[in-house]
Amino acid sequence: MHTFDMIGVNSVFILYKRKIKKAAKYFAAFTKVFEFNF
Repeated sequence: MHTFDMIGVNSVFILYKRKIKKAAKYFAAFTKVFEFNF
């Protein structure tokens, strides 16, 4: 049971890391557009 919990936590952590990377890309693109406009 313990190892199963660890696998679940690990997969959720990987998912969040991917989401953070995507969010960082969108944020970087947004700041570039913002700088270009002003």
